[in-house]
Amino acid sequence: MVFCFAMLVSLGAAAVEVPSERALTFNNGPLVLSGSILLPRGGAPFAAVVLLHGSGPQTRDWLLPIARRLAEAGAAALVFDKRGTGRSTGAWMRASLEDLTADAVQAVRALAGQPEVRGKPVGILAISQSGWYAPLVAASEPGVRFLVIVTGGGATPREVEWFGHERALRQRGVSGKDLEKAREVVRRYFDYLATGTGFSELSRELEKGKSSPWSEALGIDRVLPAPDERANWAWVATFEPMPSIEKLSVPVLLFFGGRDDLLPTELSMQRWMEALGHSKAPATVRLFSEAGHGMTLGAHHGPHDREQHYAVGYFETLAAWLRDLPR
Repeated sequence: MVFCFAMLVSLGAAAVEVPSERALTFNNGPLVLSGSILLPRGGAPFAAVVLLHGSGPQTRDWLLPIARRLAEAGAAALVFDKRGTGRSTGAWMRASLEDLTADAVQAVRALAGQPEVRGKPVGILAISQSGWYAPLVAASEPGVRFLVIVTGGGATPREVEWFGHERALRQRGVSGKDLEKAREVVRRYFDYLATGTGFSELSRELEKGKSSPWSEALGIDRVLPAPDERANWAWVATFEPMPSIEKLSVPVLLFFGGRDDLLPTELSMQRWMEALGHSKAPATVRLFSEAGHGMTLGAHHGPHDREQHYAVGYFETLAAWLRDLPR
């Protein structure tokens, strides 16, 4: 038996019918999260997918093109404005990983409760940052029946941040004592996030280094949280993804890009497979050698870019995997 994605055809093919779209709001406590549900044409109910954001202030517009492809293929899809963006209340800059997880849980419940979906499987498609908390959502919400992780998770947030900082320093040719200083500042930054100590000293170092070759490369002064907000960002320095992955029991599809310059792909794949090897989750891994972050081709501008192109075969692979999922 397979999940009933009633009209599921190749996601790479031209759409036969344009999906319908309507507004959908839901709550996480006092927060109001605003989104859009995209529905296939044809007979409901439909299996469904909640799309989760990457990092930063992302509205639903970033994920709408992917949601439309899913709906054209026969799956209902929900996209929403991250808290503090678009029409959603709250503040993403003050959100912890637990906060983002709770928002996603409520999104799954809201989608599962729609009359066009009720009784059919609901899963998650998580891109980049949300790859860390999608397994937490699955662990806390039994309604999650499958996960699709796109260039995210596996490696720790700290490892991914280090990867990005090292890449930025190399690109700007930072070397010698400047490179040593940059790495020292990054270590202090993570120590501060993890423990809450050393804020004044770190701030002074960043101020003194403003005209240095490494300052622009790191950009830590632009993201350094104040002491009263630091706790919400401690997870960047402390979160370990593998325990939550090891608890998974639902099918998982992993996508990686061979030209991803925002993720240490080899390390992330290794960690995912090691953790899934200790889980009950059936896993499928797909590496597209020409793809970058988010399975895009060329520079990563985000799926909201109308000119954004995706790896050849990405959507077809996703469609085939969804179509063949066991009940």
